[in-house]
Formats: sequence, C-alpha cells, structure tokens
Amino acid sequence: LAEGAGISTEATPGKYDMVNLAAKKVLETASFPKGGVRWGAGTDNFPQAQWKEKGIPLMNVPAGNSVRTVLTAQDALIASAVDLDIRKVHQRVVTDPKFTTVPGINDYPTRGLEGRRIAILGITGNIGSEMARVAKAFRMHVVGWGPSFTPQDATDIGVEYAATMEVAATGAEIVTPHFPYEKDKNDRVISSNVFDVMARGSIFMNFARGELVDVAALDKALASGKIARVAVDADITRDEKGDLKADAPLKPYLDIYPRYEGRMLELPHIATDNDHKTRVGLVTRGVDQTLQVLLENKVVNAAKLVGVPAGYKDGGSVKPPIGRVSSAEIVAAVTDLGHEKLTQLAELSAKLNEGIRTGNVDPKDATAWQRIINECAHMPTSGRIIRG
Repeated sequence: LAEGAGISTEATPGKYDMVNLAAKKVLETASFPKGGVRWGAGTDNFPQAQWKEKGIPLMNVPAGNSVRTVLTAQDALIASAVDLDIRKVHQRVVTDPKFTTVPGINDYPTRGLEGRRIAILGITGNIGSEMARVAKAFRMHVVGWGPSFTPQDATDIGVEYAATMEVAATGAEIVTPHFPYEKDKNDRVISSNVFDVMARGSIFMNFARGELVDVAALDKALASGKIARVAVDADITRDEKGDLKADAPLKPYLDIYPRYEGRMLELPHIATDNDHKTRVGLVTRGVDQTLQVLLENKVVNAAKLVGVPAGYKDGGSVKPPIGRVSSAEIVAAVTDLGHEKLTQLAELSAKLNEGIRTGNVDPKDATAWQRIINECAHMPTSGRIIRG
C-alpha cells in the first residue's frame, strides 16, 4: 500500500498485529498494537509520540543501506565537483580523427577532490562515518561534527573536529549532512547559519532528509553564487489525482530548480532504494526483529524517541559491521567476552587463517571458532564489532 491513508483503511483494529515497511507514512488511525519495523534508520514516518504513550514497540533496521547510500552520494559528489566530463572526452576521441593527447588534453583543464575541504554533519552515524572513510580515500580534508562527536573520536578516525555544524561548515568547499530528521524539532536546521560561512562557489549535498534544509536560504545562496551546485535526494509524493503533494520533501527543491538548471541535481530518494541485495537484507533483518517481539517479547533496535516499552526485554542494538569502531566498543567487547575467551578467539582465528592459506583447515578449530562467534552474536554492545 503506497500511502498513509491506504494503510489506515487496510489496518483496522483487530486485523493486524505488526507492520514492516520502508518510508511510507503510518497514520495514527492505523492499528498495529504489537509494533512495527522500519526498514532503514529514520522512524519519523511513524506516529512516535502516540506509540510511546501506548507502549507499542517501534524498531528500525540501521546500517543496512549505509554503503549503498554513500556510493550514490559519492556519484553525485563526483558529478558536481569534478569538472571533467569523461563522456565528452570519449566522444571526441572516437569521432575526431585529428585528436592527439598533446595538445588535445589542454582543452580539458580540471580539478579533482584531493585536498578539498568537506564538512560532514552527523559524522557519528553509519552513513556519516562511511562518507568520511570514502572522502579520506579520495585524499579530501574531512571536518566532522556530530551531537556526540568528541575530539578523541576525531583523532581516532583521523579527521578534524568541529564543535558545531557552523564551525564545520566554515570555509568548506563541500557540506553534506547525514543526521536524522525529527519532525518539529530540527526542521530547516540547515539555513544561512551554514550557507553563509561556506567557501564561495561551494557544493551543498543533502542525502539525509529534505526537511532538514531551509530551501529559501538555499535559494539565496545559489542566487548569490555562494553555493555553485546542489545535489539532493528526497522523496516525491503525490495525491490520488497524481498532483505533487504540498508537503513532499523534494517539492521546495523542484520549485527553485528552473532558476538553477544545470546547477542542481535532484533525485527521488533513490540512494537507499536502488539495490536489490540491500533491500532483501533490510527486509530479512526486519522479519527477524518482528519474530523476536512476537516470540521472545524482545525489542531489538528500539527507536530512540519511543524506547523499549514496559513489559518488553531490551534486545539492544544489532547492526552489520559498518561504520567506525569506537574505543568504547572495544572495551565492551573485552567486558562481554572476557579476556580468556577473546584470547581463544584470536588464537583460533590465527590458526584458521593459516589453514585457509595452506589449504589445511582443522574442522575442530572451525567448530570452536563458530561456537564463540555464536555466543556473542546478540550481545547488545559488542556483538557488531566481534562479528565484524
């Protein structure tokens, strides 16, 4: 069912226990008394205050699409920041019988990404930390800000620390937010406070949520030349007549596009939704979490604003080994497993690696190794790092 009204019409009281979905809206009139799972990180499409009051479990499936999102965002960054159109060069090479490397390449002066200052707002999240890792691979100068980001965190991952998003954006040639949207709390939080301090001729990217940005302020920054290019990935929603909804996240960006054609890249929230393997992984984990609620009364990956309702067990946070590993997680791994078992795991891993290299794996070693891994698979704080 595509939209909130359709879900409410279908989900009448007594018909369903739970719901699993991606980004579609769940209205307060829809009845799912035993909870819901959001395939992805953000849960702002659920009536969170109402579910918290009623004690209904709400869970997300974090990190499943982080790498895919970063890949699409990097595609957009290269399209916006690297001014060498290789397709045009290719076309000239195959059609111009007189083209030679020298002096032909002099017609294509370009600038890459190396050394350029990129501010990642929300660097502590799965997508933000992956974005930092890839930006560093391009030899970019990474500046990070996040609500829980500390100077020590910055040192650990080799980036520059910023105490506020405004400090992070100061002098940045590229700014990209990657933090959650919380309705009525951080609407349009990125405005002239960020745009005014960016480098002139900079690039702004938004692969988080369209609602985080004050598009009127973005319009002014584009008009003045402060921002040269914009790339945004947000939902397009339409009503029963096929008309664009007034509150469609991409609508304000589409409204200003005619004035900046060629300078704006607008996508329909495709970064997380265009890879079949990723989708299957998200759905599989969502079903696992659904079964844990129904069969074990356990809530895994509880939504931050709802928490674990009374009467349910806290299953902690379980996600793939994506993103940065903090010193706190390493300490938790030692605490959870204990020094003796960690030592045993390390020794077995070394033996198995040698066995794989020589083609002589001892099945007893493999069984013992798997037994330890299985023991820590659902540890709330350290399971992710140990499995990774």
